[in-house]
Amino acid sequence: MQKDKACCRLSNLDRESNQSIQKGFSVADLISDLKEHLGYIVSAESGHGKSFLAFSLVREAIKPEHKIRTLVFTPSTVWNRRFGYGIFLVKVGVAEFSPIFDYDKVHVEGIPHNGNGFILNTDKKYAFKKSAWLEQLLADDTKNLILEIHYLNSRKIRFFTNECLKLVYQRMIEKLEQNPDYDNHILFVLEECQNQYGTYSLNDDASLEMLTVLTQSRTDANCHFLAITQRLAEVSTKVTERLRLISGLQIGFNSLNRVRNQVSPELRQLVQKLKPRDWLYLNAKENPIFTVSEYRYRGKPTQLKPEIESKPELKPSRIERIKIAFKKPSKLRLFLSVLKDYLWKPSEPKKVKVIEPEPSEQVEHNSESEEKSEEHAGLLAENEDEESEALFWDEE
Repeated sequence: MQKDKACCRLSNLDRESNQSIQKGFSVADLISDLKEHLGYIVSAESGHGKSFLAFSLVREAIKPEHKIRTLVFTPSTVWNRRFGYGIFLVKVGVAEFSPIFDYDKVHVEGIPHNGNGFILNTDKKYAFKKSAWLEQLLADDTKNLILEIHYLNSRKIRFFTNECLKLVYQRMIEKLEQNPDYDNHILFVLEECQNQYGTYSLNDDASLEMLTVLTQSRTDANCHFLAITQRLAEVSTKVTERLRLISGLQIGFNSLNRVRNQVSPELRQLVQKLKPRDWLYLNAKENPIFTVSEYRYRGKPTQLKPEIESKPELKPSRIERIKIAFKKPSKLRLFLSVLKDYLWKPSEPKKVKVIEPEPSEQVEHNSESEEKSEEHAGLLAENEDEESEALFWDEE
């Protein structure tokens, strides 16, 4: 009997595969159900049409009659390329805007009842730099945003997403406290949810606040979630167990088993035979199967960038001028010449005092020299006389 029901359901699915979503269960019905619970998690194999379904849901949600504002957190560029106009784009983790940065913090914990034993926690830490521009965007109810996160590190992606969710969550709580009849809602779209909230990502102390946001968003802040993943088994059960499943084709062993545990026996074989863009919505009632038509986009989102404040030009200090001078040879020569003219003063040559001899000593010295010269002249004359006599006798 159960096999006959499953075959009948498959035959009905084959007959309705070419029908448009407007002829049966529609996206508008999903948006109406969204306000009654926390949200949806969409899971299917690659190429089944997860993006088409998410685009259709967001396009319907941002219509004014629904009063739903949408914030899309995506590490992928598919929303920028394929969604189209009617939404604003903010790129995160690029040169213009990057609020997450690394910082090294070593945490030492003592081990109780172990003497001098301790635990050294060298895990990488990240910090969030507050941005008034980002806070203004998140507080503006008129802007639906695509936050395209360009960090490759999944921890940075989760850290940025958590900080934004907490800011919006606190703001919505304040609005409901001021006006209990406040009827506007927020839809958080988490693209590639397994990268942000994996199996064990919500088990550490840093995620305790995020767990509160997940559990109390609908009742305390009118916030809802649309999580999109390719592998249902890789997402934390703290997320999947709180969201209603919209399942497409499932082939992976772990994800298939998780889906089969949530559906009735006659639907367990359907999740392995769903055609592209065919979806099974588990709403705990009729569990409808519906088809989403191919999404056609026009235009592109409007990109927003923070304004870069122009700093006034400051006169360089003396040390900076010296550094500039040493970088350029022409300015170096100019600097050396200025240094020579203004900072260095040559010392005057020392005057040497010449001691002149007294006049009496000079006269005595002159007389002695004259006597010596006369004696020398006399000796020369005697020698000449002797030589002349010797020559005379030789001639004779």
